[in-house]
Amino acid sequence: DEDFEQFPLANINDLDITKESPYYGCAVKNIIPILQTLLTDRSMDVRDSACNALVNIAGALKRKHIPLVILTVVLKLAHDAQDENRTTAINLMSILAPLFGPHLCRHYVAITLAAFSDDNTFRVRKAAAQSFGQVAKTVGTDFTMKKLLEPYLQLTRDLVWGVRRSCLESIVDMVQIVPDDIKKETFIPLYHTMIKDTSRWVRNTAFEMLGKFIYGLGANVVSDDFLSAFTNIPKLPHNAVDNNANFHCAFNFPCVVLTVGKNKWNLLKECYIMLSQDLKFSVRRTLAASIHEIAKILGPDL
Repeated sequence: DEDFEQFPLANINDLDITKESPYYGCAVKNIIPILQTLLTDRSMDVRDSACNALVNIAGALKRKHIPLVILTVVLKLAHDAQDENRTTAINLMSILAPLFGPHLCRHYVAITLAAFSDDNTFRVRKAAAQSFGQVAKTVGTDFTMKKLLEPYLQLTRDLVWGVRRSCLESIVDMVQIVPDDIKKETFIPLYHTMIKDTSRWVRNTAFEMLGKFIYGLGANVVSDDFLSAFTNIPKLPHNAVDNNANFHCAFNFPCVVLTVGKNKWNLLKECYIMLSQDLKFSVRRTLAASIHEIAKILGPDL
């Protein structure tokens, strides 16, 4: 990161690669401009393939060249007038955030991502909502609290249900970054709102993600009241949530038990028994696959 602090962003043609191998220089000077064109192709499949290629090339570059060679490409897309290109940039920001590192993400990526919470196009806001978690993990707690938390919370209140639903895809990473008081005061009430959302699709995803969210909260934050939102999933009527929620409840059961501990087994037991008697074999099967993990957590007496 220290190498990046005095490394200004500029044009790729300004990069001095005379001391590098001919093959390396060819990739940087010739292949990257071609990828820049393919990243804006009309075909989504072409754009996706170009993204994969850029990520692979980024992993092969020398670290000192990443700002000019990769980050400038992403930022150029982020400021493009076309919705599809801004969406591509956001996806790349999320994937490449660990490679960019904290310094570049704080100075360029995170600030750009936060601005997308006000984008006029819901598809762009939706992509941004999905990407906050990975970027937040890279920039750390302090920066997330100062610059990313409020734009993320703004997206959770978006009028388009697809944007609100996409926020759930990054909520586990977000909740693991913030301090315990924010988990209690902000994220738990937020999740209560999500599982009561007017959109069935948002509610479904919220219940499906609930086990992972509890794991992200940690043991000291999960109240009995909030835990009941998870244990009541098998009791929910079909008009409240799809029955596929039971599968996710069963699949994530071990991480919930691990989080709240064996002392809360009396609150979990009824839910576990109901899932073991579920009519869908996939629900019973995933419980069977993890029963040894549950046993290790509960100990020999239970």
